[in-house]
Amino acid sequence: MNIFSIEEESEKNILFVQVGKVRYLLGKWIISILIAIVFMLFAILYPLLLDSFKEVVQPIHLGLSIFVHLLFSIFGILVGSFSTITSFIPKRYTWLSAVLVIAITLSYDGIVEKLSLLKWLFIVLPPVVNVINFFEMDDLNYIGKEFWIISSFAILYSTIAFYVLMKLFLKKES
Repeated sequence: MNIFSIEEESEKNILFVQVGKVRYLLGKWIISILIAIVFMLFAILYPLLLDSFKEVVQPIHLGLSIFVHLLFSIFGILVGSFSTITSFIPKRYTWLSAVLVIAITLSYDGIVEKLSLLKWLFIVLPPVVNVINFFEMDDLNYIGKEFWIISSFAILYSTIAFYVLMKLFLKKES
């Protein structure tokens, strides 16, 4: 969210003229992904270096860890982008709204269990819980067709969300 608020309005307009609005937005997202990758590498390598795991870490563990961290980073970038580049939320509530979305997505199962009507309202939120549920068990035998279907849905969700955010950004900046 800070990356989207670095420039003043006049600086942003100059960048729009020089690089274009779409390349400006894509550049912000690329910088966000690069920063997320640095944090992701730290989150993965730090426990490995400290030998914090009960079992030997296998390549499938590393691959899934990288995949899930990257997917959650993308979800975080989507939430932060939505909060900062759209005009749905007043500027002073952007951090609060982002934290609210994250809290709701993490507690999705419990909320829907109590109020099943909200299931359809929450469909617009990132499918974080669907992916997390696969990593609660210790056995990797459950990584199969269902996991890849849910992962494909998460990737499709992210692609559509980035497209919608780009359209909202271009509409706002027109």
